[in-house]
Order: sequence, then C-alpha cells, then structure tokens
Amino acid sequence: MPESLAALLLAVGLDRVVRRIPDAAHPVAWFGSLAGRVFAALPKTPVWPARVAGALATASLVGLAAVLGALVEHTVGAWPTAARVAVLGALLAAQFSARGLYDAARAVARPLASGDLATARAGLRSLCSRDPSELDEAAVAGSAIASVGENLTDSVVGPWLAYALFGLPGAMGYRAVNTLDAMVGYRGAFEDLGKASARLDDLLNWVPARLATLGLLGAGAIVGDDVPRAVRTLRRDRLVTPSPNGGHTMSTLGALLGVRIEKPGVYVLFGEGRAAGPSDVERAIRRVDLAAWLVLVGLGAGLAAAGSR
Repeated sequence: MPESLAALLLAVGLDRVVRRIPDAAHPVAWFGSLAGRVFAALPKTPVWPARVAGALATASLVGLAAVLGALVEHTVGAWPTAARVAVLGALLAAQFSARGLYDAARAVARPLASGDLATARAGLRSLCSRDPSELDEAAVAGSAIASVGENLTDSVVGPWLAYALFGLPGAMGYRAVNTLDAMVGYRGAFEDLGKASARLDDLLNWVPARLATLGLLGAGAIVGDDVPRAVRTLRRDRLVTPSPNGGHTMSTLGALLGVRIEKPGVYVLFGEGRAAGPSDVERAIRRVDLAAWLVLVGLGAGLAAAGSR
C-alpha cells in the first residue's frame, strides 16, 4: 500500500475514534489564533487598502501553512515507514472532521426530536452562522441539513482531495484557506479584509463541491432515493445560493431527502419538498457519510494507482 494512502486511511480512522482534539493541541486552532491576531491588526477601511492588506495576509498565512506541511514531510522523509505514516496521518486527521460534523448535526436533531427547540437552536450555532433564535422546528432541521450537505465539501472532501493531489502541504493550505474564510470571509466588519480568502475558498472548492455532489448522488442510488429528481433539482437550483459551490450539495441532498431547504430572503432549494423534521437530519447524516466513503474509495483507488507506477 502506498504511504500516502496508508496515511489517509489512518487519518480517517483517527477521525472516527478521537472525539475531539483539544484546542491547545490542535494545529488548526493554533493557526486560527495566529490569523485572528494578524487580521485584528489590519485596517478595516478604506475599502481597497483593506482588500489589499487582506489579500497579502491571506497569501502569507496560507503560504505559511503549506510550507509547514512541506517541512513536516521533509523532516519525516528519512524516518521508518511506520513512523512517517503515523505522523502524516495524525496531522492530516487534524485538517478535516467528519465525526465532528455528524456530532454537531446530531446535537441539533436529538433535542429537536424531544421537543427541546431552544437547545436545538443553540446546537445549530456550531453548524452555521445564521441567527437561529427565530427559527421554528422545520427551519432548524432544514438549516442543519443544509449545513451538513455544504460541510461535506469543506470539512471532508476538500481536505482529502487536496491531500491526494498535493500531500500534506496541500491539505494544510486548503484548511488554512477554509479557516480564514470562516473567520473573515463574510459580510460585516471584516468583509473587505476577508474578500481574498472568500474568493480563494470559492475557487478551491469548485472541484471538491462537485465531487461531493457525485458522492451524494451515488449514496442516493445505493439507498434507493429518487436520484433522477435530485439531478433535475441540481440542474435547476445549484446556482441560486450566494456561494457558487454550496448550492450543489445542498440542493442535491434536499431533493434526495424530499425536503425543502430554505434561507428566508436568500434562497429556496427543492421548493416543492415537504418541511424538514428531526428524523431527516439523521437521514442526511447517513447519506453524507455514505457519500464520504464513496469519495474515499475513489481517492484511495487513485492514490493506489499512482503509487503502483
């Protein structure tokens, strides 16, 4: 087995076993702390100086993450095979989180199923940035489903694909971009500073989002969902979201489940669907998880083929 594939499989196994890496020991948390200090020191206005400063900071921070990944690969290059795989797998596991995504979604679904809407709303805050305080049960469930679908790209497929193509530097660079986008790539005080990271995140997720969508369609076919309906919905609704990528997975997942996904005043996906409920969140998790496994099989086959040459 190629070392790159062994490290990827080890990382996936660690992600399933280790519930949560403490922030004090988490490389992404360290990066976020550094990035927070950097962006806090930059000017937020006027528009173009802020955008230039944000672009330079983004390039520097992402470059730093990628260089650190390259240094790790170089450092362990002469180590015994088992030690190299262990280090690479452990660091790669810190760059994605499938289990964390599913746990966060279940922290919404379970209280929702028991009628505890307040706790479900609180749980939703860890999944998405929208204010859940006025959302009803269907809106909370739909938001959780949308977030699980969108994060299949950001939290799972994107880091895996970056690693498969560019090794640990690619995975760490990708996670750096995604982290910066989550921190400053939104409308508000940091909008201009975060413009570069938001656009770079859109660019880097173009392929992963479509790969994740293919995984969802494959998962739907395996469990017996209406895949033709999902394909029709994908073609119609994939570009109605502000993100050029998020609509692909969200519209596909909504149609596979048969539920309406809506962000009031922003977008409606599979508008003809029924209102989402707590059980639909769990159904969404199962399809997203199966889609992730399908993508993993594809990437693993690619790494195995590349390693055999």
